[in-house]
Amino acid sequence: MNDDEILVEQYIKGKEIQIGILDDHTIGAIEIVPKNEFYDYDAKYNDDKAEHIFPARLRPDVYNKSLETGLEAHRVLGCSGYSRVDLLVTDSGDCYVLEVNTLPGMTALSLLPEIASKGAGLSFEDLVSRIIEGASLKKAQH
Repeated sequence: MNDDEILVEQYIKGKEIQIGILDDHTIGAIEIVPKNEFYDYDAKYNDDKAEHIFPARLRPDVYNKSLETGLEAHRVLGCSGYSRVDLLVTDSGDCYVLEVNTLPGMTALSLLPEIASKGAGLSFEDLVSRIIEGASLKKAQH
């Protein structure tokens, strides 16, 4: 494939942090530490290839800032109900949004269920019920 245009981005060194959002409120931040150089497909889908640290190892002020940044990204994009916002957080405490997952994974290895369990004490079943209830309430209002 040949193309005349490319996109070049500055490299930003930081921790990969995922923010869980449920009912339009943050429920916690988890840190992903891949055992290899990158958080690739293998690390994402094999439970022995990355470490999940909850709560994310950030100073309290930076942890709170990461939650605020995740919620702001969720709201600015018009999301509702639930999402998972992926951030890159630098040592100086700057938060960069990598992506907003409006349909985050819901498997045994997925991050939103893990954040919900560890951050809000919700079982997988409770998390799914809350998502369905939130969607049902919105549908009933329309």
